Amino acid sequence: FHSFGQFNVGTGDIASFNGPANATIQIQNILSRVTGGTRSEIDGTLRSTISGANLYLLNPSGILFGPNAQLDVSGSFHATTADYIGLADGVRFNAVPSSADNLLTTAPPAAFGFLPSNPNPAPIDVQAGVLDFDFFAFTNVLQVPVGQTLSFVGGPINVGAAPEAPAGGFVFAPGGRINLVSVASPGEARFDGTGFSVDAFARLGDISIKGSSVIDGKEVFIRGGRLMIEEALILPGFFVQFGAPFEPPNGGEVNIQTSESVNIKGPPSTFGLSGILTSAGNPSPGDVPHITIRSPSISLSEGAVVQTNRQGPGNPSNISIEADTVEVRSGAAVNVVNEFEGPGGTLTVNARDVTLDSAGAGSDQFTGLSAQASFHQLYGQPDFETGSFATAFLPSLQFADSGSITVNATGKLTMRGSAQISTDNFAFGKSGNITINAGDMLLAGEGTNTGAIAAQSRLAGQAGGVTINATGSIDMQNGFRISANTLGSDDAGQVNVRAGRSITMSGGSTFISSVTDQPLDSSLDSFAQLFAPFFGVETLDYPSLRATLGVAPATGDLMNVLAALSTISDAAGNPLVAVTDFTPGNGGKVSITAPVLAANDGAHIETSTLWNGNAGGIEVNVGSLTLRDGAIIGSRSGAVRLDRGFTVGTGNAGTVDIAATGAVEISGRLPTSGEGSVITTNTFGDGNAGNISLSANQVNIENGGIVASASGGTVDGQLIVGAGNAGQISVSTPTLTMADGTISVA
Repeated sequence: FHSFGQFNVGTGDIASFNGPANATIQIQNILSRVTGGTRSEIDGTLRSTISGANLYLLNPSGILFGPNAQLDVSGSFHATTADYIGLADGVRFNAVPSSADNLLTTAPPAAFGFLPSNPNPAPIDVQAGVLDFDFFAFTNVLQVPVGQTLSFVGGPINVGAAPEAPAGGFVFAPGGRINLVSVASPGEARFDGTGFSVDAFARLGDISIKGSSVIDGKEVFIRGGRLMIEEALILPGFFVQFGAPFEPPNGGEVNIQTSESVNIKGPPSTFGLSGILTSAGNPSPGDVPHITIRSPSISLSEGAVVQTNRQGPGNPSNISIEADTVEVRSGAAVNVVNEFEGPGGTLTVNARDVTLDSAGAGSDQFTGLSAQASFHQLYGQPDFETGSFATAFLPSLQFADSGSITVNATGKLTMRGSAQISTDNFAFGKSGNITINAGDMLLAGEGTNTGAIAAQSRLAGQAGGVTINATGSIDMQNGFRISANTLGSDDAGQVNVRAGRSITMSGGSTFISSVTDQPLDSSLDSFAQLFAPFFGVETLDYPSLRATLGVAPATGDLMNVLAALSTISDAAGNPLVAVTDFTPGNGGKVSITAPVLAANDGAHIETSTLWNGNAGGIEVNVGSLTLRDGAIIGSRSGAVRLDRGFTVGTGNAGTVDIAATGAVEISGRLPTSGEGSVITTNTFGDGNAGNISLSANQVNIENGGIVASASGGTVDGQLIVGAGNAGQISVSTPTLTMADGTISVA
């Protein structure tokens, strides 16, 4: 036990806590208090020469750790502006000396206590750390030894450089834990050696992490009233990436819980990102730390990121967000990323209201929630020192699966602009499922900014499915799309949309779909560039890669390119592409259930195959169905490539089954093109169109409305006749009304 009237450590100075000369005395905890009523300013080194001892600094008047503050201890370090440290036997080490000091024992610390006489606990300011911008190296970091704990418990907790000062606020607990706890009322923070319980407090305080600061610990534990992260990072393993001689984190968690709000805001910090990121190294066998955030209000904006990244064989991590309201705006994103063979993590959002809005984001900025898989960063890259490709094409670098996303919004899910919820696979693994359970849903695109709920496989691997359940209404507008697509081998997922009241769709680019297709050549350029080092060129676009491999442009030529790459091996015998199935994938089924389904102004419900796989079917089970002003429900096979002079695709279109207990209305034309509303199956290629089954109490086909199954059609004014057959049409209804309407098979 130590007691100081004042306690300050100047720049370059050292305050050393030394043990007794008798080596048989085992000291586990050093408790020091400051009694004089002035803030402690630490800009030098706090040292303990007692092996393994934990150091506690108690000053109710406040503590400042300046830019040059350092720790030289072998145990944990805890700084607090509490009024006392409660010991495990119930005795208190008070900041104000009294006769109670005579009762002090060797019991370990168990709590930090804040008394009613001091209702506004003093702040702790952490500005420690110096970054040498010339060499981008850290000359100072506030750090505890491996596996130890670093705690700041007090009133407002402010981590970051002082205003107008260089970057600062670098806090590091390699393989250990960092605790940030802010309180704003009397109570006792119970301490179990690592974390704290703050249930005894009526009000919690503010925590601010700003100024390009970095919080790095295997476990980061935050409890407060309001948390603001702005131009700063919580990133376990950050300093390891910058050469710190420690192992990357293996497991752990960033665990945040506040009583009022969490705000995470860009712009990006000095290090290019602002937010919370976890990783286990690149590559590393360790497990990736999880992220858990709980608060009444959670907001991300201006490019902020919450992300986990799996880059090695360890277990994936999950992100869990729980709140009354969740907002992700203006280029902010929550991402679960996987770059290594095996499963991706899960992203779960539980809230009353969820809003995703891209307004204010750059045109190339993703806003929303994603579970993404991609090739590993080392895929296709030669060894830095030897130039060898022996490990550049390992299968483990190619087959990452993306994770899954679940959103539970008991009130309303709102998505605007180009905001997305997506599971994407840019490599050869599977993409994950998307599940949304909501009250009401407003899904509004914005012109060319098409928002989406989409599960997609881009090259090879099965796409995930999309399941949406709304107890109320779903309103889709202005180009929003719900889709499960495969753009390579293997199958697309299913789309299931169910609403308790109604589903309305409007706008020509508004889609509910499942599609199988080959992407445009230009979208495959980044894939082709991965092989540029191996083929000894600086840049390589997709047409050039295709030509290098001797593959002719054709329907589904991506499959031929992948097959050709699979026959080429590196020096270690690894094929450049380890995929073995080059069969074009099939589309998934689209199923829609609601009391009312209304589609207007060219909105689409569609399944299609634009190459050799088969399209999925469409099932609609409703009370009433209205298609107006060019709206479409249809399945098609094949496509016309006028630029190449041929039709493409040998797959079959799917069936369309519509059952309505009430009326079905198909009427009106799209004002811009004059095309009528339509229920259709057709084929432009060698495959067959599907059948149409329409059952309703009443069917009205009016004002240009169409029910049709066809082989071929008109494209850019040219009549195209498909080689496949049209399907059959069955209409079952007591009442059929037709006025300028058509039912046809051609």
